[in-house]
Amino acid sequence: MIKASLVSDNTSIAMENFIYEVAQLSPRISAEIANLIRTRNFAISRLGEDLGVVFAEIPLGHEFTSLILPLLHVSG
Repeated sequence: MIKASLVSDNTSIAMENFIYEVAQLSPRISAEIANLIRTRNFAISRLGEDLGVVFAEIPLGHEFTSLILPLLHVSG
């Protein structure tokens, strides 16, 4: 599960597009807009759990593996 807390700016639009593209890669990944503690970030967690790995920006380049590892971890 990817939950995003966004505002109305270009960075949030890019982040929303990114998380929905990632969610389309597998039927085991879902994405939704939610109210998290901080705005303009997204969290990866198991379905039904609130705790997880939180990203403040879109992980690109060498940071991309920091996105893949939590996805693998929460998938079981």
